[in-house]
Amino acid sequence: MADSSANHELQDLRDAIDALEAACTTSAKSRVRKVSLTVDEICEYVYQWGFQNEELTRIVEILTTKTELDQSSVTTLLKHLYPATRVPADVILAVVGALGQGGKKKPSASTQAALVRWLAAVHEDLEDHSILTKFYAVLFNLLDMITIRTPLCHLLGLITKRKHVRPFRIQRLLGLLQQAGNEPALVGLLRVYKNYCPEIIVNASGAGRPSTISQSDPEWRKRMLTIQDMSARIGGRITAQSGFKVARNGAKRTKISILPEVHTFHASETSMTIEDVEDVEHFVENLERIEPPSQLVAGLRNPLLQKFLMIDESVESVRRLEFWLSRYFEEELETLKEGFGVSPSLSELLAAAVSYTESSKTLLPVIQRFLTTYIPLWNGTSDLGAILDLLAYIHPQRFAELHRVILSHLERSILQGAHSPFDSLFECYSMLAQGWTDHLLANPKLDQIATEAYQDLVQHVSNLALSALATSEASGSAVIGFYEVVVYFARDNVTKYPQLPILGPPSQVVYLLLMSPHLSVSSRICTVIATYKQTLANKTNRTMKDAEPVNGYLMDVCNLLWRSRALEMASNDDPSAQGCLCPAELTKSFQAYLTALDRDYRIQMIFGLSFNPTMSSLSRSAFDALQDAEDTSTDEALHRHAGPVTERSLGVLGYEGGMKISWKQCRVNMLQWMDERGIAGIKGLLFATMRNLMNA
Repeated sequence: MADSSANHELQDLRDAIDALEAACTTSAKSRVRKVSLTVDEICEYVYQWGFQNEELTRIVEILTTKTELDQSSVTTLLKHLYPATRVPADVILAVVGALGQGGKKKPSASTQAALVRWLAAVHEDLEDHSILTKFYAVLFNLLDMITIRTPLCHLLGLITKRKHVRPFRIQRLLGLLQQAGNEPALVGLLRVYKNYCPEIIVNASGAGRPSTISQSDPEWRKRMLTIQDMSARIGGRITAQSGFKVARNGAKRTKISILPEVHTFHASETSMTIEDVEDVEHFVENLERIEPPSQLVAGLRNPLLQKFLMIDESVESVRRLEFWLSRYFEEELETLKEGFGVSPSLSELLAAAVSYTESSKTLLPVIQRFLTTYIPLWNGTSDLGAILDLLAYIHPQRFAELHRVILSHLERSILQGAHSPFDSLFECYSMLAQGWTDHLLANPKLDQIATEAYQDLVQHVSNLALSALATSEASGSAVIGFYEVVVYFARDNVTKYPQLPILGPPSQVVYLLLMSPHLSVSSRICTVIATYKQTLANKTNRTMKDAEPVNGYLMDVCNLLWRSRALEMASNDDPSAQGCLCPAELTKSFQAYLTALDRDYRIQMIFGLSFNPTMSSLSRSAFDALQDAEDTSTDEALHRHAGPVTERSLGVLGYEGGMKISWKQCRVNMLQWMDERGIAGIKGLLFATMRNLMNA
């Protein structure tokens, strides 16, 4: 139905374009229908879906010739000239051919100016990226037309390359400036030329205020990109930016940036610069010819320059980048120590450093040295995300020294200043653990120092987790996030690297998370325990000592949720149970309290699926769904259970004319119902542990 509706709307568009083409040759007085209505129909469609190539070509043909259409209709169409895909070369050719003095066949001056602005808006979305540069000479020679000069300077500034900067063009621009009286658009284009050829001397006649070469109508372009993304998803195409093109003279910045844009000064006409790269093929073919830009620090935020720096093995390039950063960091630290605080540009630089580090997967030594000095002076809040992202890429090293130099100061600063300190810390340590596990896997012989550092990291975080959970200062979700990294790493590599340590959460942390008031936390810790068990089972050199902790976790979870033996300590029947580390005296006190509430309550059953405070409502909903299904399958109304469900109440329910179901099957259905709704950890653990459920 959706495809049929879309095809019908497309046919309506084509019919409207047919009507518009007919109106182009008919005078306004002779038309049967107002052309404005037809234009509105076309614009309504293309604002949602854009023009496909066939329809775009037909509309551009109308707009690039002199017709009977009124200027208002032409302007409206130009404002809605959204291409749904990359613009084909023949459309660009038609637009360029419509520019200039041409008597009766050329469109009006205002239409030509709008067409040039449209070219500037779509210049990055062409099927042939070189099509506009092929017409550079034609476009430059149109600068004599005052009516289109401003948008034309904008377009030329966007497509100018080093090869276009010729002495005769520079001379022509200077002459136009002298004639036009320092026109801002011309000054702006001359400044673009000067970027490529710094030896250009702008004399007094060209010293006027330059026009900013900024992007045309960002709202229009945003709408065009939305249409193209939607069209690509419908057509199954990929339109993501490849990152193999330097954005030259992009959107106007609202503030001065500490980082320069990518420029290669003093480049010769025969050299290849990073700004000349058009796509990935062009980049690869000319990689050895590319001349590094004048300021490599621009690579901190420019994706293409980042790729070039990672491929370029020149020691000089890294030295230049680190020299600039070291000077900047020295000034920042000196200002901070003198009591003036950090400069506003530090946030921008740290964000750019994160971009570069995430791209290269390596933390530059100069950045780590800065963090080592800066974090002890840090307030724990400003640029928190950027600092944590950078610390995640610290190379594995002896943990005691790393903690003394950086991590201890980090913990103190965050605990004193951050809004959710423990959550931030566990997020940081999760990212650090992920980075160190990646290092271990990348090292074929498993570096001994990295292995010991990883073990010490897990031990430290376990102690921190116990402290955080005991004081209720951390969310269980952040703690589990760390152990998910640790346990899943061991699971995925235990066969390939049997010598890797299998590290899991300590008992106290497991039970605190298991008793969490958040069901998602309880479910996730069950998944972690089950994964821990599976990993140990796959380890070839495991010992009974390795399995003791996890066996205790498994039995305690089964006793809590399934066997109605909660908090029972080890016995002959259940030697692995730890009673969730709850002392027997405390268990007796709990039982006395429950008996005072209701004499039928027992501590052993109070944590089961029906009574567990985090699961009872879901268990009730699951059982109600069973009863609803049973009601629809029988003619007679069944007696309904009031809840909560127990083994004894199910027997009474069947006797009184209600649904007949076993206690085991009832709980299996509850687990399945929760599993279907995203609470999968509890079912996964129970089904992987209890033999009577494995084949259920």
